[in-house]
Amino acid sequence: MATKRYLVGGPQNSGKSTYVLSLAKRLQSGHGLRARAIELDVWSGSYPAFRGEVSFKDRPKQFGLAWDWKTPLDERIKEFNEAPDDIVLGDLPGAKIDEATDYMCKNAKADGAIVVSRTLDGLKQWREAFEARGIRVVHECLSFQGQTPLVLRDMGRIVDAAHPDVAFFAGRIVAWAAPSGSAGDP
Repeated sequence: MATKRYLVGGPQNSGKSTYVLSLAKRLQSGHGLRARAIELDVWSGSYPAFRGEVSFKDRPKQFGLAWDWKTPLDERIKEFNEAPDDIVLGDLPGAKIDEATDYMCKNAKADGAIVVSRTLDGLKQWREAFEARGIRVVHECLSFQGQTPLVLRDMGRIVDAAHPDVAFFAGRIVAWAAPSGSAGDP
């Protein structure tokens, strides 16, 4: 398989880093691919916290652009561009779409982008940001915190009892409507 490189962007606190790290592990263990997640967010220091090296509360953080962010970022972009893995995921910061985002999109040799957001507005904002920088969005992920609502795709005004979303929804209704204590109780 030829290496595929994807930038992953979205608003802060959307679960982006958690998903990126989990996805890389799943691609390795569940699909037998060589996958790597690279933290391009040199501001947050999240990956050492995920590895248990520091607590999330105590991780060293940088803010804004008034520091030498290009030096550590250039090292991470080089790692992203040169990684020989099958899938390489570059995890962008989500706090702002700014000069640093421009720099990452310009210098990272990405085959496409993935957007993760808790809101539809965030998906739209990051899709437009990637597209404005010439990077095609290959997948958008709406993330949820807490209980996840059932998401149904648009059926284009076609009644289709066999549609997978309808089948899943029907199963949920049957399980919910079953008498308490039965095998179908959720």
